[in-house]
Amino acid sequence: MKCAYCGEEITRPSNMAFSVEAYQLTTPGKYEGLMFDSLACISDFAAEHGIKYHSISVPLKELAK
Repeated sequence: MKCAYCGEEITRPSNMAFSVEAYQLTTPGKYEGLMFDSLACISDFAAEHGIKYHSISVPLKELAK
């Protein structure tokens, strides 16, 4: 699974070593459900698209299954 903003693989080994979670947009609409590998990516995405967002954190271990 790739980050919707930067395109990096969310469960790449370097991310798994330093992060414990990814972030999923929960704001209703066309962007709902998109996944991001960092808060910076989700924030930049929201700024570029002019949206206010809500998100949940998702444990990387669940995504790596």
